[in-house]
Amino acid sequence: MSEPLVCQVAFVALNGKKLRKWYEQAFGFLCAGGTVFAGPLTTRVQGIPRVANVCRWLVDSKDLFQVEIFEYWSPKSKPRRPDWQACDIGYSRVGLHVADFDRAIRNLSALGARPLTEPLGSRGARRLCVRDPEGNLVELMEDDPLGGRGLPKARPEVPVAVRSVTLSVPDLGTARRTWTDAFGLAEVRGVKLHEPEHECLWGLPGADKDAVLLDGGGMLLELVEYRNPAGRPRPEGYRICDQGIMNVALGFRSKEDFDHAFARACNRGCRPNGAPLDIGVFKVMYVTDPQGFSVELLYPRPWAFRLTGFKPSPSWPWSRRASTRG
Repeated sequence: MSEPLVCQVAFVALNGKKLRKWYEQAFGFLCAGGTVFAGPLTTRVQGIPRVANVCRWLVDSKDLFQVEIFEYWSPKSKPRRPDWQACDIGYSRVGLHVADFDRAIRNLSALGARPLTEPLGSRGARRLCVRDPEGNLVELMEDDPLGGRGLPKARPEVPVAVRSVTLSVPDLGTARRTWTDAFGLAEVRGVKLHEPEHECLWGLPGADKDAVLLDGGGMLLELVEYRNPAGRPRPEGYRICDQGIMNVALGFRSKEDFDHAFARACNRGCRPNGAPLDIGVFKVMYVTDPQGFSVELLYPRPWAFRLTGFKPSPSWPWSRRASTRG
């Protein structure tokens, strides 16, 4: 059995078209089409009654990875709480390694986006953090935290790669056991993603926390438990269709790997929304872990990567229609 990959990070946006365009213009992500998800089969996967949404995709320089942006028509997404902080419980931040840090800053300025602080670090190892148009925290890294340990680039001409996703958890020990035992991700040794001084970048100077890094195959999953300031629980009535980072997807290279991983997760306390759905182009199911976090399990069939948003949109008319629709 091959190791799972973090193959997707999913956002819920109030204006998905605008958000996708921002990531294209700011960092050089490539549009990868889109589609509509609705009806009983989508409810079975996402666990949301009477669901209907439009889904848009982006790809970076990596193979088998996408950024997914949902915009819900039904039910309507609740906006993020106005006093939300990076320590609050849930998926909280994405980290991007950019090929040209100064160009990314110029692009952000042209889009009217202001970093939360001045860049931190010396040239070649600078970091900064900015909020995207939906209020999500995006960390820019001039240095690649994986160095030469990342997977070979599938699209070396693309100047950006998602290198990390941070999840703020109420209990780090429980989260570590879930992600290593239930989901099969290995802890990363010899890599330092963040130093204490980086906390000021997202407004938490002097924060007291513990963290664990997990190997997502070309990217890092960072589990963080904040002690001071303590992370607040998600708002009463929170749903995964509410504004913010929805979840990550663990991707598999074969149907057998998916089936084994799904059984393993369920046997170790994760609750699926239903039986896995296989519609030919992919096999998929969302599960909820013991601390209430959503995780997607996904086997996208390689022959259908163009249809499922794992390859850039081609230039022929069908793609333009799909991109407009999605």
